[in-house]
Amino acid sequence: MMGKKEFLEQLDRLLWNIPEQERKEALEFYENYFDDAGEENEAIVIQELGSPGKVAATIKADLNENGGEYGEYRETGYTDERFEEKNMPDVQSKSVTQKPKRSSLSWALILLLAIVTAPFWGALVLSGLGVVIAIVGAAIGVAVALFFSCIGLFMGGIICLGVGVAQLPAIPTVFLIVGIGLLMICISLLFLLGFLWLALKIFPICFRWVIDFIQRILHRGISGGERK
Repeated sequence: MMGKKEFLEQLDRLLWNIPEQERKEALEFYENYFDDAGEENEAIVIQELGSPGKVAATIKADLNENGGEYGEYRETGYTDERFEEKNMPDVQSKSVTQKPKRSSLSWALILLLAIVTAPFWGALVLSGLGVVIAIVGAAIGVAVALFFSCIGLFMGGIICLGVGVAQLPAIPTVFLIVGIGLLMICISLLFLLGFLWLALKIFPICFRWVIDFIQRILHRGISGGERK
């Protein structure tokens, strides 16, 4: 499929027999025409202009007829009335919105900036991971402590109840030991509720936070690689 380069090369060869100045102005005009339309619209421009032979014949005819029916050379180059702005394909708006391409120098500066700031961002990421790990570790530690405290207090309360019953008929001693046992059982139940609250409420939030944090880091890494 013919592109801008091939079109202009063929047009250059076909215009070999016109004055050098006129040939340069014609080639410059159509090259600017392609540039204004944008690389993605080359096929549309070529379809609108026609073949290089047709364009060359038009230029030669206009030169022979001193401007003729279609166009003329002006200070800004050759102007063909068939391809004035009113007849141009609707590509100008597309080329305006085209994202500017980064030059090699821009990419080199971005790469240099990434290398220079790598220690800072690396330390920041490691600090964030450290905070996340510390929070998760603290939550797990508290949960483990509550769980084993719950078991210990509950078993201690059961033992106290047994010892208290064994002290009959010494009623005051029985009340004291049984009361301590019941208190230990109640505290163990509170610890159990705290453990369940951590396991069912806090842990899922922490895990979701960790997973979201890791996904963001990976997503940024992948996006940065694709942009490069």
